[in-house]
Amino acid sequence: MRKLFLVIAFSLFALFSSAQDLRLTSGPSTVKVISEAIGKQTGILFSFSHAVGNLPTPALDLNLKNATVEQICKAAFSEAGVKWKINGNLVDLMEAPKQTVQTPKPQSPPQ
Repeated sequence: MRKLFLVIAFSLFALFSSAQDLRLTSGPSTVKVISEAIGKQTGILFSFSHAVGNLPTPALDLNLKNATVEQICKAAFSEAGVKWKINGNLVDLMEAPKQTVQTPKPQSPPQ
């Protein structure tokens, strides 16, 4: 039993730690649709809330060769306002904090 567990663990490690190819072309879509398409090609598992799954993604035309999971996530989700955390074969997707732009207050003239 322990030997079987080790074989499975090493197989999963090899599958998800190795570089992968990804070819994905999509019009504007959602995080859910894009993550499902990536998962079908690569075997990467994605976890996200309903709200994150519904976030819009821009049109994509990805042709990645020997890409790491990090590179795949960056190419697919960085423009969608999504951040990620990679945990072995699972990628947790979260909404990135909104960046606020502060405008300087006008200074009153000296008196």
